[in-house]
Amino acid sequence: MKKNTLGVALVKEACPLCIRIIDGPILMNTKLSVSRAKEVEALHGQCIGYAIQPCDQCKSLMEKGFLLIQCDESKTDDKQNPWRTGKQCVIKREAAKQIFGKDHMVKGAAFLTIETWTKIGLP
Repeated sequence: MKKNTLGVALVKEACPLCIRIIDGPILMNTKLSVSRAKEVEALHGQCIGYAIQPCDQCKSLMEKGFLLIQCDESKTDDKQNPWRTGKQCVIKREAAKQIFGKDHMVKGAAFLTIETWTKIGLP
């Protein structure tokens, strides 16, 4: 009986902006060992991290303007990965340039603390 050395998994990833879970890549065992094949197969259906690109919904919002995402600093452990509250808002790009300056307009989205969100007057 031949043992399975291939090992394939369809995994999930999180949107880097809203953390919505989306379909990710297909992983394959490149070492062709039985133990590694089992490790890869165990990842099937699991979320393995953040996607490189935003999800389709966030892309759609960014096409309409500049996407703002509310974050809660009190729940954030890692400044590079703020805790998202689930609130999003799209503003005109001109307004974003006035608020953030041209240097911050590269990505088309920004994370704002609850305090900043409220100061700007967002719902």
